[in-house]
Amino acid sequence: MPTLSDLPRVKVLDFVAFGNMVIDWTLNRVPRPANMTAFRAATAGVLDIPPEITGLIWTDVDLNTLVIKLPNKDRVNLSVEIFGDPANPSSYPLPAFYTDSTLTKLDILACRIADYTIAQCM
Repeated sequence: MPTLSDLPRVKVLDFVAFGNMVIDWTLNRVPRPANMTAFRAATAGVLDIPPEITGLIWTDVDLNTLVIKLPNKDRVNLSVEIFGDPANPSSYPLPAFYTDSTLTKLDILACRIADYTIAQCM
């Protein structure tokens, strides 16, 4: 049976920096990377992107549209199995910024934007 570590996952190395990058892309302050190669270069040191992840999709949303981003089916199945097992002592991991009292309000905003932009089901 596969484990969560068997599934490729993007790791955010710096939530504040990535959140600020997303803010800049959203507000068109800087051009968005056109492909995964450019995205990897732009986020080097900020994201750890496994080589198995090769695609990149940008989604702009207007205020009148609800976008439901469905997580990967394999991740959901495995997560339900792991966290639904009463014998499993693991707790659901949350990013450390949720308990970091040293962050400014703008840093927390950037962290939240980073988290929900890149988040995948466990």
